[in-house]
Amino acid sequence: MQKREKLYWTPCAAHCIDLIFEDFEKNFKVHQLTILGRRVEHVVLDSRFWKNVSTCLKVVAPVMVVLRLVNSCKTRNGFHS
Repeated sequence: MQKREKLYWTPCAAHCIDLIFEDFEKNFKVHQLTILGRRVEHVVLDSRFWKNVSTCLKVVAPVMVVLRLVNSCKTRNGFHS
């Protein structure tokens, strides 16, 4: 650093994310997650769950389009929102 004062160091994003995951892993309560994981597995493998997800997406998609239109930076008349 003393020889090359103009050289900048930036951390590797992948390494930083890996360290974050290591911190998460230290704080996990594995036995509780495994019990909860089995319940989640039963829900996700149920075909009714995916039918309901599909229905929700069909309903929400048009609403999201409208939300994007009304939440844009400029309206049709040129005024900022």
